[in-house]
Amino acid sequence: MLRYSDRRWIILIVSGCRLIRKGIFLLLFCTVAPFLFVTASQVLHQWNSPPWSIQLLDGLAGWGMGLALLVAMGLLMVGLAKLFSPNPYDEHSWMPAVRRGINFASVPTLALWVSSDQTNFGASMFVQLIPVVGAIELSAHAIAVLHLTAVLKVRCAEWPQSRVVSILGIAFVGLLCAAIIVASVLEQRVETLRLLWLIWILVIVASSVSLAPRLQREIAMPLDGV
Repeated sequence: MLRYSDRRWIILIVSGCRLIRKGIFLLLFCTVAPFLFVTASQVLHQWNSPPWSIQLLDGLAGWGMGLALLVAMGLLMVGLAKLFSPNPYDEHSWMPAVRRGINFASVPTLALWVSSDQTNFGASMFVQLIPVVGAIELSAHAIAVLHLTAVLKVRCAEWPQSRVVSILGIAFVGLLCAAIIVASVLEQRVETLRLLWLIWILVIVASSVSLAPRLQREIAMPLDGV
């Protein structure tokens, strides 16, 4: 049971869940902010504002958005690294090692995918493969996050039915991701693969939101005389 595990390890996972939520919130802000900046720029033009104010707004939009995106990616990387931190009491096995390897490649893969999507690098074969490779990596990472969440929830005292529910969730997400990849390859439409961004974000948000309170309750539980 998790209540008998290393408290520092559980606290590390909880802090990782919190950083993931902050990183996702900042990513959502980066998605909405461009529309706000465009609206503000239009308002300044209508008010005949001085040119320096419009230039200041454009500079803030460019540099501020770039900085916010870097901070969001950093929060996600650190949060996911903490979420996948190894248990000091567990023996080394291939499954946690594979999960951590997939995890460390997820955020850089997403950053490369976004940068290639926003920039015109030409029609080289490498650039065309980036969305497909990124989709496979994000799909594998979503499944890894669900599997880790299932492993942790099974060891919680207040979640006895988690094994069946988690297996069904992993199977559903895996089939959904595979269907999206196959459909996009058959239709030769990269736009379809962008649905996996949303699936990946929803999976890590749902896992971090559900894990943190359960792990905190496990920490607060008495050790039954131990």
